[in-house]
Amino acid sequence: MNFFEHQEVARRNTKRLVFLFLLATIAIVVSLDAIVAVVFANLENPDPHAGWVFPDTAWLASHLRLMLISSLAILVFILGTSAIKIASLRGGGASVAQSLGGTLVEETSGDPALQRLRNVVEEMAIASGVPVPEIYVLEAEDGINAFAAGFTPGDAAIGVTRGTVDQLTRDELQGVIAHEYSHILNGDMRLNMNLIGVLHGILLIGATGSAIVRGFSRSRLVMGGRRDRDNGQLVLVILGVGAGLFVIGSIGVFFGRLIKAGVSRQREFLADASAVQFTRDSGGISGALKKIGGFEKGSELDRASEEVSHMLFGAGQSFLSGWARTHPPLVDRIRAIDPTFDAEEWHAAIASSPPGMRPVAGVQGFDTQTPLDLEPERVAESVGTPTAAHLEYAAGILQNIPPSIHAALGYPSAAQGVVFALLLSEDAPTQQQQLRSIDAAYGAEFAREVGELGREVDSVSRSTRLPLADLALPQLRRLGPGRLAAFSKMVVDLIEADRRVDFFEFGLWRMLRTHLTDASAGRPRPRNLALADCTSEIQALLSAVAVVGASDAKQAADAYASGLLRLPGSMWPDFAHPKDWMREVDGALERLDGLRQSHKRHLVEALVAVADHDQHVTADESEFLRAVCANLHCPLPPLAVQGNRP
Repeated sequence: MNFFEHQEVARRNTKRLVFLFLLATIAIVVSLDAIVAVVFANLENPDPHAGWVFPDTAWLASHLRLMLISSLAILVFILGTSAIKIASLRGGGASVAQSLGGTLVEETSGDPALQRLRNVVEEMAIASGVPVPEIYVLEAEDGINAFAAGFTPGDAAIGVTRGTVDQLTRDELQGVIAHEYSHILNGDMRLNMNLIGVLHGILLIGATGSAIVRGFSRSRLVMGGRRDRDNGQLVLVILGVGAGLFVIGSIGVFFGRLIKAGVSRQREFLADASAVQFTRDSGGISGALKKIGGFEKGSELDRASEEVSHMLFGAGQSFLSGWARTHPPLVDRIRAIDPTFDAEEWHAAIASSPPGMRPVAGVQGFDTQTPLDLEPERVAESVGTPTAAHLEYAAGILQNIPPSIHAALGYPSAAQGVVFALLLSEDAPTQQQQLRSIDAAYGAEFAREVGELGREVDSVSRSTRLPLADLALPQLRRLGPGRLAAFSKMVVDLIEADRRVDFFEFGLWRMLRTHLTDASAGRPRPRNLALADCTSEIQALLSAVAVVGASDAKQAADAYASGLLRLPGSMWPDFAHPKDWMREVDGALERLDGLRQSHKRHLVEALVAVADHDQHVTADESEFLRAVCANLHCPLPPLAVQGNRP
C-alpha cells in the first residue's frame, strides 16, 4: 500500500474503533444493569435465608427508573473518564512520553549514545519530509522498546528505553526508529492515541471495582463493627457494587484487548516491512527483534500499562498471549522480514547464551531500490514512503551543517535565530533593515548573532534550507504562546521587508505555521472533500506553481494544462495568472488539506506534472512543492534524491 491507501485504512480503523467501543459500552451497560437488578432484588427479599432471588420481567418493569439511573451512571462514567483522558492527551506525544517516565533528550546532551539516537531520528525526519519529533529516553527501563506518540507529525514524540539505547547497534536502532516513523507516516500514531483515550473509561471500571473491594474488605465495618441488618445490607451493597464493577471491568478489559489486538497486529507487520524498505537493511530491525527474544528483560516495561501496550515496538507486557496479544509473535515478525529465518536454531542459540546476553546477529539486507525520477506517478508513490537513498541524503545534509548552526538548534531562542537567518535578504540594505527589526524586538546582541548565522546559512546548499527549519521545530514548540506569537510576527516582518514574497519565503512560513499549529492544537478533523469541491482552489495552486518555473505566460499556461491532465474529469477552469498569489494560495491550502486521501494523490501528481513540464525542476519549485505537500499533510521525501528524467 502507498501513503494515501495507508491513510484511508487508518481512517477506516478509526471508524471500526468507534463501532467496537460502542459495542463494548453497550455490553458493559447491560452487564451492570443485570448485576444491579440482582443486588437490589435480593435486598428487597423479605426472607434473607431463601437463597438468591433473580429478578423477572415484572420486577424489571417496576424498577425501570432504577435501571435507567444505573445505565446513565455507567455511561457518564465511561464517557466522562474517557473525555478527561483525551483532554489530558492534548499535549501530544510529549504527554504520553512523560507519563511513562520519559526524559527529554536535549541537543546539548553529552551522552554519546543519546547523540547517536538524536542523529538517527533527525536523519529519518529529513529523509521522510516530516518535522523532527521530540525525543525522550525512558531512563529507568532496561527492556528493549520504543514508541511514537502524538496526533500529528507536528506534535509527535519518539520515546526509547535506556535498554534500547545501550543494547542495540546503530543499524538496529535505525531499524527500530524507522519502524516508529512508519507509524507516524501511515496514520497509526493518531489511531493509537485515540485508542488510549477511548479505552480509558472502559479499563478504569475494573480498577475502580478492585479498589472498592480491597479497601472495603480492610475497613472496620467488615472486620468487626456493628452487624445489624442495616449494616449488613450496606456491606452487601458496597461489596456487590465493587464486585460488580470488577466483573464488568473484566468485560471491559476483554473488549479493550480485543479492540487493540484487532487494530494493531497487522499494522506492526506493515511497520516492520516499511522499516526494511526505509533503511534497505532487514538485518537492522530483525537484529533488534532477535535481541528482544534473547535479552533477559525482553521488551518489558516496568511502567507499561494496559492503555499504552498497543503503541510499543515490542509487547511491553509478557503476560499477554494468544488473542490478547497486541503484537504478532517475535518469530512471526522476524520470519516476515527474513523468510530463511530458522526459529529452532535461534532458540537454541538463546538457550546456550548466558543470562542477559544478546542473541545471534541479523541477516543480509534487501537489494538497493532503483532511484525514482520525477514522473508524477512515482513521486506521488514516494509520499510517506522514503527509501534508503533518502536516508543517505539526509545523513549527508546533517554532516554538512556548520557546527555553529547545529549548536544553535539546541536552544529555543537560538533556533528562532536560525529561522530568521534563513529569511535574511541577499540585498544589503534590505538585510540591514531586517536586522534593525530584530534588534528592536530581541536586542542588539541577538541581532548580531542572527547576522552571523546568516553568513553560515549562505555557506550551505539551497537544498539544506527547509531541513534546517525542520530541525528547528522541536525547540520552537517549546516557546510559550506569547513568544510564539512574537516569533510568528517577526517571520512575517522579515518576509515583507523587501515588499515582495518569493516562493521559498511563503513555503517556509506556511510550513512553520502548519506544524506549529498542529503541535499546539492538533490537526483539524478531516473534511473528506472531493476535487470537484475545490476547483477554484486547485486553479489558484496549480497556476502559482506554473508561474514559479515559467519564463513567460504561455509556458505557464502550458504547464498548468499538463497538470490538469492528471486530474479526473474535464471541467476544470483555465489558467489564471495569480493577482495576489500569496493570499490565494494560502486560502487554497487551507481548504485542500480537507481533501480525501485518494484525491490528494491526484493533486500531488498534478503539482509534479506542472513543475516538471519543462523537464527541469528548479530549486524554487522543489522547495515550494515540498512545502505545499507538508501543508497538505503529505510528507514528500527530498526530490533531489529522485533524480532527473533520463
